[in-house]
Amino acid sequence: MIHIAICDDKKHTTENLEELLLVYTKERGLEAKILYFTAPSALYAHMGKESVDIIFMDLNFGTEQEDGILWASRIHQRFPQALVLILTAYEDRYKEGYVAKAFRFMTKPFSKEELYANLNACLDELNLYTSIILLRRGMAQKIPIIDILYFAAHSGGSELKTTDTSYFCEESLLQWEEKTSPNIFFRCHKKYLVNLNAVEQIKNHTIILKNREILPVSRRKWTLLKSAFIKFDIATKGKD
Repeated sequence: MIHIAICDDKKHTTENLEELLLVYTKERGLEAKILYFTAPSALYAHMGKESVDIIFMDLNFGTEQEDGILWASRIHQRFPQALVLILTAYEDRYKEGYVAKAFRFMTKPFSKEELYANLNACLDELNLYTSIILLRRGMAQKIPIIDILYFAAHSGGSELKTTDTSYFCEESLLQWEEKTSPNIFFRCHKKYLVNLNAVEQIKNHTIILKNREILPVSRRKWTLLKSAFIKFDIATKGKD
């Protein structure tokens, strides 16, 4: 289940956002819990008891103590995996939001298309911090997706490679391709499914990983890879 918080003291904004969120989650078959707050301090206190994945945060609540940027910064420091989307009609405060590590900005009044694009980016980002489960000698082992470099074709299955080690998997490369997010993992070659988060550079039909390992890229995948890498970089630069 994904936990979404709306923090806004304007009823019409909350109702509009809630309606769109319910449609979005239903269309994608997502189980979601939507929480409502009229002050950032109340949201922050709640997060000490229950985790929140995505936060829609207004900027102005009428007092300096309840400033959205201030609380977005505090949330990022204490709950760095929570994604904060700033709701504002004031573009001149965008720079403050970058300092506060806001994941995205949504300019009021926002459109359905803008909301959906931002939610898709959020889900891709959250997927980086989830895990896959490997069964090894009858025991389940969690491998964080963010730690995975790539999957490689292997006789009788595949190899899952991380920075520190590698694991043999019974699943084929095609099965992993079907199980993982296409916005995070890219089939660059018939023998490799690479985690775009692990890519340092692409050049001359090769991928240079952050651990300096080099993977080949098939000619027919080169243009698609460049497009996927740019899209991934744009979607995830809110992390930095």
